[in-house]
Amino acid sequence: MKSTGRVFAEKPSISVEPTRLPDRSRFGSHCVYTDIVDKQLPSGLWVRTLNGSTSKLKNSTSDWRIGDLQGTVVIWFHATVVDVYQTLFASSDETDGTYKFQFMLYDDNYLTMDIRSGIPGTIRSVRGGTLITADAWNMVALISNGSAWRINLNGVEETITVRTTSNDGVWFGDINNRVNFVVGAFEQAALAQVFTGDFALPRVWNYALSAGQIKKLFEAERHWFGV
Repeated sequence: MKSTGRVFAEKPSISVEPTRLPDRSRFGSHCVYTDIVDKQLPSGLWVRTLNGSTSKLKNSTSDWRIGDLQGTVVIWFHATVVDVYQTLFASSDETDGTYKFQFMLYDDNYLTMDIRSGIPGTIRSVRGGTLITADAWNMVALISNGSAWRINLNGVEETITVRTTSNDGVWFGDINNRVNFVVGAFEQAALAQVFTGDFALPRVWNYALSAGQIKKLFEAERHWFGV
């Protein structure tokens, strides 16, 4: 059965303090927040601000979504700095990062998918084709059909370039020994590559959304971010 689970499930139209929201754990919001500040946009939407050093939103489930061999992750982000490595979301072991699934903004400012599956020579990495600039809201989707990754930025499919090895669509179910899922940081032996800026509405599906579905999602939500 197709399903969607929200890492952070807050109704987009709500305009009350997040601390006064009712329990939304039934939507899959089983996370712990560390050093994250709530901020309200002019549209009334509440977003989260990360400080680039200690902030994270963390789910500590081992082998999180291990049954998913394809899927989609969507997140809105607003980077206040660029030219540095910073994570949008990641899932990994917490020793040396041998097993990891990491979607991030590289120091060359391209959105990049980077995985390691614990066997020498199995590093795989691809990037999109658009340079990300500071102080702009973007909606990004990372998608796998089980055979290849796609990156969609603001409702438009990116041109994929292989950085390392190949584009084979490895997804959560292909990487075991993971002990977390973290929004805004990569946590292995220590917290690293923390995002600086704001994020909103991270969501996860266990199937690959089409380009048309992602475009509709972007068009429906862009007004909250002034895009």
